[in-house]
Amino acid sequence: MNTVKFFEDYGLVGIERKTNSQYMALCPNCKDKKREHFYFNSEGVYNCQKCEIKGNARTYLKEFAHITDAREIRKILHQYGLSDGTKKQRKIVATYDYDDLSGKLVHQTVRYDPKKFLQRRPDGKGGWVWNIKNIKRYCIGCQMS
Repeated sequence: MNTVKFFEDYGLVGIERKTNSQYMALCPNCKDKKREHFYFNSEGVYNCQKCEIKGNARTYLKEFAHITDAREIRKILHQYGLSDGTKKQRKIVATYDYDDLSGKLVHQTVRYDPKKFLQRRPDGKGGWVWNIKNIKRYCIGCQMS
C-alpha cells in the first residue's frame, strides 16, 4: 500500500511525515500554508482541521482529480492497494470451542480472515447467538472447594 505515492501522483503537494502512519500536506481545498491536512497512510483517510473537509481516497479522486467513473476509480485504488469502499467478505478460518465442566459446548470464538474474532453461543435450535451474554464462566486451573 502506498498512499503517499497515490496522493503525490494525484496532485497533493507539500507532503511531510508526521508519525509512522500520518502525513501532513497542503490542503487542496483551502490551500492553508500550515499543512493542517492529514493523511493516514494505511487507509488514505484525510481531513483538514481548518476547512473541515474530510474523506478517503475515493472521495479525493472525485473532488480533486475530478474522476467520476466508478470503474476507473476502482482501478486506480486497486493499483495503489487502497480500499475501494466495498466490504470484503470475511471467511471463517478457525473456531475455538469453550465447554462447560461436563463437556457441553458453551460458546465459541470464531476467527475470520481478514483477521477478526467474534464470539457466539448455541441458540438451542441449531443456530447461533452472536454474543456471550449470561454465560456462566469457569476458572480453568483454579482450586475447587
